[in-house]
Amino acid sequence: MNYDLHASVIRAGMGDIRAFESIVRRYHKLAFGYAISILKDYHFAEDAVQETFTEVFKTLRNLRSPSAFPSWLRLIVRKQCDRLVRRKRHREVSYEDRAEGNFESPDQSIERKEQ
Repeated sequence: MNYDLHASVIRAGMGDIRAFESIVRRYHKLAFGYAISILKDYHFAEDAVQETFTEVFKTLRNLRSPSAFPSWLRLIVRKQCDRLVRRKRHREVSYEDRAEGNFESPDQSIERKEQ
């Protein structure tokens, strides 16, 4: 790890916006590449990277060793991708149910589950 990144991580952890901007510029493509390899979707990957750098900015002061930044960033990218996947899951409905209009009302669903 070069000295510039080490110093930028320390300064950004103390709230220096310019130092944080240099970190984002340096690691944005790396974070995006990792996010897209996980999510397989350009727009979800963009969202994950934005959320990643927001999280990095909020928690950078907690990073104990600036040399661990790349690995730490990777973990945060992974966490944000997992969150997006969980948020975007939808309940699957079979085609037959949808085509025949076999949907229950919420009351019917609760009643069926109670029985």
